Amino acid sequence: MVCPKRGSDMDCQVKFLKPKKLLLAVGILVFILCIATNIKTDGKEVNMGKGIYDDIVSFQAEVGGFLCESYIVTADWPTKKLSYRGGPNRDGNFTEFKRELRPKEWQQLIDILRKCDFEFWLDDYYDHTVLDGTQWSVKLTLADGRVVEKSGSNSFPKQWEEFCKGIAELVGDRFE
Repeated sequence: MVCPKRGSDMDCQVKFLKPKKLLLAVGILVFILCIATNIKTDGKEVNMGKGIYDDIVSFQAEVGGFLCESYIVTADWPTKKLSYRGGPNRDGNFTEFKRELRPKEWQQLIDILRKCDFEFWLDDYYDHTVLDGTQWSVKLTLADGRVVEKSGSNSFPKQWEEFCKGIAELVGDRFE
């Protein structure tokens, strides 16, 4: 047998897969690549390779509860608007503003979401043993119109405190 690599009569160490085994190997490889880059949850496909972060065009986060302070932050990249409302504080006053969203702030927001692994949070976090307490929600709108929502009542993702700290730094006021 002539070795295709060396062109001599030497015993060739190149092994070829039979067509059925080759087809199976290619099929398994394609399947693994599909799993590595796309996962379907609840019928919705999420691209894990690229992530959702580059596709976000708007953000809204709310946290609060019965008879306590509440906070809402919205950021809209197409209109370059950032808004915040928090309170009421002990004096019964609210802190509120609407202003231009700067590119650096938008990137800061995306970095917060990425650092907190937002796309891997569960859709719902609920502790049904608590009747009052803290409710929260985070809603993202993606460039293709899809909406990604995560919410909870008295239960939070493990990165929740880090997320709230990042949002508070973004707006320069409380978000807890």
